[in-house]
Amino acid sequence: MDISIGGRVVIAIVLLGGFVLASRLVSVVITRHLRILSGNRIDARPGCPELLYFWTNECTLCKPQELQIAQARRILERSGVKVRVRRINAHEDAALVHSMGVMTVPTTVVLDQEGKVSAWNPGLTSARRIVHQLGGVAGQGSQVMGTAVG
Repeated sequence: MDISIGGRVVIAIVLLGGFVLASRLVSVVITRHLRILSGNRIDARPGCPELLYFWTNECTLCKPQELQIAQARRILERSGVKVRVRRINAHEDAALVHSMGVMTVPTTVVLDQEGKVSAWNPGLTSARRIVHQLGGVAGQGSQVMGTAVG
């Protein structure tokens, strides 16, 4: 079967639209789970960006991740950005891990001031990336990024 160029373009547009729709749906589902859980352990603080940090005791990359988070937090606080960091033990809060689709530790999730997911980082994430993401949702991305991350 020979498909014309126009047909190929239509197929590409449909596939791209499906991908965009699927990624948007994942974000909506995660945000909905956070809202459902807001009465329990995850209660977003309006107006304050938040970093959810999923870890376990057995995780070999979690100690280095904690150092990256601490460094990012110091930089953000020096720049006047208030941020809340939530440490979530993946073994102790399996329901949250499952509902959010966390597949590996460490995983960090950035929530904006309204409690919506704005960034998802499976695996070890640098202080620079965390600063960029949290500074961006706080509306101070360029000011914060001017601060040295060493």
